[in-house]
Amino acid sequence: MVKIGTDIVKISEFNELSDKAKKKIFQPSEINKNIESLAGIFAAKEAFKKAFGTKINWLDIEIKKKRNGKPMIYLGNKSLESDSDVSISHNGDYAIAVVVYDK
Repeated sequence: MVKIGTDIVKISEFNELSDKAKKKIFQPSEINKNIESLAGIFAAKEAFKKAFGTKINWLDIEIKKKRNGKPMIYLGNKSLESDSDVSISHNGDYAIAVVVYDK
């Protein structure tokens, strides 16, 4: 069954996140990104959680980029490239992500 999830966030809200809060949401490979990227990664994780359909920990999800810049979802250490697709976009004050997941 194909599931879809989407999320939109206000980028400026990520300026206020403490380091402690970031460590609860983002993988070490994700934390040192610029604020726009952090917002996009958060939106992608939230969109995946909606598409996945069951409770999942923030740190179980990791967003990595291919050499061409396309984002990919990892669950644990396993790539979900063959089971999912993710798109992240930024415009002005907002970042949005859409995930399609084939269960």
